[in-house]
Amino acid sequence: MMVILGHCRVPNYSIVVATGIDLSWMLVSSGAIAVWIFFALSGYLMGKAFYSGRYRYSRRGVLQFWRNRAVRIVPLYAFVVSFEALFMHPEVLQPENWYVLGHIFTFTYQNFISTIGFNPTLWSLSVEVQFYLLVPLIYGVVRSITTLRAIASVMALSLWVVFFIKLNVWNTGYPAILYRESYPAIHWYMTLWCSLDIFLIGFLLNPLLKRLRIIKRLMKISVALFKAVAVMLIAMLYLFGSHLTYYHVIATQTPAHAVELVGLWKVAIFGLQPLTVALTSVFILAFEWSPLVYRRQLSPGAIAQNPLRLLEVLGNLSYGLYLWHYLILRWIQPLIAAPTELQAFAIRLVTVLVLSLIASTATYYWIELPAAKWKQWRA
Repeated sequence: MMVILGHCRVPNYSIVVATGIDLSWMLVSSGAIAVWIFFALSGYLMGKAFYSGRYRYSRRGVLQFWRNRAVRIVPLYAFVVSFEALFMHPEVLQPENWYVLGHIFTFTYQNFISTIGFNPTLWSLSVEVQFYLLVPLIYGVVRSITTLRAIASVMALSLWVVFFIKLNVWNTGYPAILYRESYPAIHWYMTLWCSLDIFLIGFLLNPLLKRLRIIKRLMKISVALFKAVAVMLIAMLYLFGSHLTYYHVIATQTPAHAVELVGLWKVAIFGLQPLTVALTSVFILAFEWSPLVYRRQLSPGAIAQNPLRLLEVLGNLSYGLYLWHYLILRWIQPLIAAPTELQAFAIRLVTVLVLSLIASTATYYWIELPAAKWKQWRA
């Protein structure tokens, strides 16, 4: 939802209260923060798949893991990419542009590789799939690490190693940033190696949780209070990222925009990303703190019993929402006419949300659920 809100983009100075204070920034979601939160959650869930015993660390278990990830990602991905290629960007089918499809279907895509303007959100899925390939290797290396000191040491080491990778990218690319605005995105933001610490921290939360649960005095923590604090921290992160993004975007529209852009990337690389990882880790710990308990399969009855489980419906549709929303936004953008920019934003946001929900629901039942039958689980 943060990504959709960010892509729909509220106009500058469109929500100004009577005192003259501009509140438009509160609706400017930072897409980068949303992606980093997703990477941390993904790291945790992929680690949980092995730590929970869902997959064995064996040749068969690793192949099952990769197969199931492919079954989850590829069918809808291929359908949406084919749809866009046929109906929105047929020029990508011309022989001279086949390299774009090559990058897309080998999950090495970045939206700056061509001027066609193919779905720019696909880059994060490329990074995600590249991480999937490393998951068994990572688990094999860290599975014997069980003490708090060892876990903390590996977390710190991963942060330091990736920090120096980022620093090298910054030092070697600094001159290029001033005249090539896409340089930081290509060499830092859209690469696995400069986001690997996010995945690793999320991954290592699994043994950390297991270890913390056996410390009896920690089990006295109020879970409800822990969750409330975690939600509040994520809300504050959203507001901080929104404020930073809004005013830096405005600043980049000035004659000195190159200097402002360099400052924005510096804050994002060395400040905002580590902050996002830390607060997302607190969020995961809070909501995964209690030992696993049995829960009814998601159904209307289960939702009636616990209305909060309605959020799981959005979770099931989230992959489709992510793939469809930008195509729908690009399609409806020229069709929207409104007296004010703020009204146009509201129409754009509501229309994208509604149509994306419809499209993702349809493809969930027509593509994702049938494909899920091909998953394999250990006997």
